[in-house]
Amino acid sequence: MTEDQQAKTRKRIILLGIASAVIALLLAFLTLGFYEFYKLKEETVNKLESQTDMLIFGVGPALMFDDRDSADKTLESLRSDRSINRVRIYNTKGQEFTSFIALDQDGDIHFKKDIIYQNEKIGRLEIDARYVGFVDRFRNYFIIILIIFIFSIPITFILSAPLRNQVSKAVGQLSELTTRLEQSNGELETLLYIVSHDLKEPLRSIEYFSTSVKEEYFNKLDDKGKDYFDRVILAASRMRLLLDDILMMSRARRMKPPDEMVNGENIINDALARLEGKIKQVNARITIAKEFPKYKVERMWATQAVLNLIANALKFTNEGEVPNIEICPYNEKGQTGIMVSDRGPGVPPEHTRKIFELFQRAVERKVEGTGAGLAIVLEVAHRHNGDAWVQPREGGGSEFIITFAKA
Repeated sequence: MTEDQQAKTRKRIILLGIASAVIALLLAFLTLGFYEFYKLKEETVNKLESQTDMLIFGVGPALMFDDRDSADKTLESLRSDRSINRVRIYNTKGQEFTSFIALDQDGDIHFKKDIIYQNEKIGRLEIDARYVGFVDRFRNYFIIILIIFIFSIPITFILSAPLRNQVSKAVGQLSELTTRLEQSNGELETLLYIVSHDLKEPLRSIEYFSTSVKEEYFNKLDDKGKDYFDRVILAASRMRLLLDDILMMSRARRMKPPDEMVNGENIINDALARLEGKIKQVNARITIAKEFPKYKVERMWATQAVLNLIANALKFTNEGEVPNIEICPYNEKGQTGIMVSDRGPGVPPEHTRKIFELFQRAVERKVEGTGAGLAIVLEVAHRHNGDAWVQPREGGGSEFIITFAKA
């Protein structure tokens, strides 16, 4: 990691610390604000209840004896209270007896209470009030929080210095390890490609000369010699298939990111077209769903993966039965892809993951193939931020599924 990158990392850590402090102080500010508002509301209600009792005590006799001047003097004492908008006093007939209006509008609190004088209801008192003082309290808290924030910046900077250095060093080491790993993987992929490619040339020579010698000198060989040549040719052929699969796996790992939307039907049709001869040879029955969504995929590799799944279903059948395959969209558990179902012998539970490993097979070698097909399917799925797996099919057989990232 360069010094410039380390400086950027330290800067990010500082900004992260400041952002964390801001968020924490903001949450504290809001919490205190809600608390103060609740407290102010409670205080205002308690004060209004006390004021109401005092007003009733003062205006009760005035209302009883129809003394408006005395009642007005009592209400005038409210003028110094900024929380009171207006007060109205009504007689028993619901007629307004007198009122005090500081602000003629509805308040935050509307309070009503009957006026009782000598155990007799003689009227009703109504008060409209508002919350006052909240802004002042809020401003005070804001100033306190602002002062804390100003002082917290240098404190955070000082206290986080050791952590910044440690994290910067760790990030640098991780970056170097990642770079080395990427280089190693790249070199390994290149080596794998070169080796598998270059080995095919001498392998073709072995196949060619072995076949030529067998054809020319076949009658001069005894049974053991013929068997030896058959084994050499078969081993060379299998080696060639293994190298082809290694090359394909290497190319799959070099796949470019998917960048086009492809209709699922086109992927299925491309795969079936390449398998047309094999399908006719085994007289397979294939059922395809009517509608498929579009997938964001690299078309060539998505087709290859589906082809491998269909070829697998064509290969593994119950004795005496023709392949019976269904192909449909898969859209469950938030994943989308393609499912290829068969009525074959199924996959033992202990082999459901093993068969997706390179050159790992759950059957004997008498069944054609190298054991790389499903590994390539899994690699293609991973390159599309998806997955591949097999699950039992109801009624017998297996369901092979490949998913792709949602577009």
